[in-house]
Amino acid sequence: MPVEISKPALWVGRFFSGSVGFLLLLDAVMKFVKPAQVVDATLALGLTESNILPLGIILLVSTLIYLIPRT
Repeated sequence: MPVEISKPALWVGRFFSGSVGFLLLLDAVMKFVKPAQVVDATLALGLTESNILPLGIILLVSTLIYLIPRT
């Protein structure tokens, strides 16, 4: 049985989902561009620079899966 959701609640949910999706996409793009801040932060976490690109690919794919609505 489907649950009825009010329009304000629907739009608040869309706003938060869109905001999270935007920030995750921004993070994925930054991993492809590799500015100095991203490389420094990755090294500070104990990872190597060669880990940045695979992390960016995984992040991009998982974010796109998150943003595609369920059918």
